[in-house]
Amino acid sequence: MTLIELVIVIVVLGIIAGVATVKMNNSMSFSSGIQATKISQDIRHAQSLAINWGCELDFTTTTTNYAFTNRTAMAGKICNTAGSAIKDPATGNNFSISLKDGVTFTAGIGTFYFDSLGRPNDNLGLLTTPSSFTISGNNAIWTIVVSPITGFVTSTKL
Repeated sequence: MTLIELVIVIVVLGIIAGVATVKMNNSMSFSSGIQATKISQDIRHAQSLAINWGCELDFTTTTTNYAFTNRTAMAGKICNTAGSAIKDPATGNNFSISLKDGVTFTAGIGTFYFDSLGRPNDNLGLLTTPSSFTISGNNAIWTIVVSPITGFVTSTKL
């Protein structure tokens, strides 16, 4: 190995180390976006479970977590106990998620539910306006919106 080859190898390793350090330092700033996407995916997943199981499923948020529970007891169905946490079939764990890295719900804290047809409802009936949830953390704010009637979910950085 010549001296020039050695210098090139050292320069390449330095560039790789520099890029890795920047990526590691910025990973926290991506956390709120990743979690907004995860919340959107979980809401879509719960909607499909409500349709497949023929049950009503609540989506409830607090400032630091969200969960899906059975809204009503339905005899002979997988959701036979009202108010109980549902098990995510993909993981086998309770469908209750804690936000991480200092990310919190800052608006829209509360509940809506999917009926057995997958339509989003509140305590007054079918949603007539979008249901919005805002999370913030790591110098970023994201809004998750559930559309009325269809339950289509979007997440947008503000």
